[in-house]
Amino acid sequence: MISLDIQDLPLKSKKNKMRYSKRGHVYKTSDVVKYERDLEDAVLEQWKGPPIEGPVQVDVTIQVPDKRIRDLHNLADSLMDTLEGKLFVNDSQIVELRMKKVFGKSWRLILTCRSAQDHSSDTTGLTTMLFPR
Repeated sequence: MISLDIQDLPLKSKKNKMRYSKRGHVYKTSDVVKYERDLEDAVLEQWKGPPIEGPVQVDVTIQVPDKRIRDLHNLADSLMDTLEGKLFVNDSQIVELRMKKVFGKSWRLILTCRSAQDHSSDTTGLTTMLFPR
């Protein structure tokens, strides 16, 4: 299991941050590149092990310092793309993602990433309800 607690690093969404060159190439703006580098550095300070292979469960709590509108799913996309190759090999491995946004005095990211060894077990019965045999 990997547990991270990163403080005072503002999270950013990549939405509307990608640009197109005159020749049609897509590139990231400099603030997105800096954000990704800063987040990578913060992660690698706390986690020095190899990425988890196989199915992964991720729990994320993002504390934001104000009540400005921030879409949680856009923050998730940007965050998971940046964590790819560090905590897990590829974000397609994520079989369960739980996120929560809370309000506080400063930015804070609390993240737990664990192997989902027995992903086939369905504790809620939701799979059985949606896909009866």
